[in-house]
Amino acid sequence: MDIWAERIAMLAAATAVGYLATLIGMPLPWMIGPLLLAVLMGVGEVHVPRHRHYRPVGQLIVATAVGLYFTPQALTETINNAWFMVGAALLTIAAGLVTAIMLRKLAHCDGTVAFFAAMPGGPAEMSVLAEKWGAPPAPVVFSQTLRIVFIVLFIPPLLMLAGGHTIPVIRPAQDVDPTGLVALYALAAAGTFVFRKVGVPNCNFLGPLAIGAAISALGFHFSDVPRPLLAAGQILLGISLGAQFSREQIRRDVRFAWAAAITTLLLLALTAGVAFGLWLVTDKPFGGYFLATAPGSVTEMALTAKLLGQGVALVTAYHLVRIFIVIPLAPLLYRLFRYTMQKYIDFGGKAPDKNIVPGE
Repeated sequence: MDIWAERIAMLAAATAVGYLATLIGMPLPWMIGPLLLAVLMGVGEVHVPRHRHYRPVGQLIVATAVGLYFTPQALTETINNAWFMVGAALLTIAAGLVTAIMLRKLAHCDGTVAFFAAMPGGPAEMSVLAEKWGAPPAPVVFSQTLRIVFIVLFIPPLLMLAGGHTIPVIRPAQDVDPTGLVALYALAAAGTFVFRKVGVPNCNFLGPLAIGAAISALGFHFSDVPRPLLAAGQILLGISLGAQFSREQIRRDVRFAWAAAITTLLLLALTAGVAFGLWLVTDKPFGGYFLATAPGSVTEMALTAKLLGQGVALVTAYHLVRIFIVIPLAPLLYRLFRYTMQKYIDFGGKAPDKNIVPGE
């Protein structure tokens, strides 16, 4: 069987699993079903056929749909909550630093690996920064992806049980204009291209999100995003996430895998504490804050908020603020972490020379 036939068969199997997941009432069925299928295949040493563009295309589909939730009212609410967002981002970063110390101790890994593996900034961005500072990117990607997968698998069911949410049925959207839909996604793709050219992090999500948000905030309406299309985006995201795991990867460093799992729970508990604090001082639902502060990818958290009715614009905005604080500050935070660990605890391994400039 050639590679394209394998990919088509994988997409068909993932779609079937996603449909079965809807029948049993699983939250985020079109993403979690394919994700579990890909994880089981990888751990079972079965090749997961996929294309490298699955995740970017999935992000394009989902981000555009999420951006349409930024109505003028939602945008005003987001601006009014700006200080809460900055405070939550800083507390989440602090939680990441605490988690990095714990990961360093449990895994006996290099301090650079521990920092970038624990910092809530996304697999792609953190692995690139880790490599620039002389650390192997593989364990960073593993830890970051494990955290996202864990959150996607377990947080939606918990929120459903706590809040009594129902699973939305995949059905045609009420106002789909084929011409408008093509124009919408053409603009979204252009947004991705522009953001990539100017060096914006996570451009595959933030570009389409910005386009969708601008269109909605300005009061324009091109088309709703058909739910089957949104389901297709979730299938692509689920396969690309699940395919990151393999038995060989886990076998190669069992200690790090266990440490990453334990520290994922720690970081989630700490960020849940941040969410609880926000809930105490505001009148918004705890579930929305839980997703807003969760150390997962903005793509998956925004999608979860959308499907569980948890204030999509606000949840997305919290994650965006954190992204634009973490990414620029990561080198400074890393130096602070390294200095503190070397002076008071144990950095482990050989720290990069202090005169090294990342990327040179």
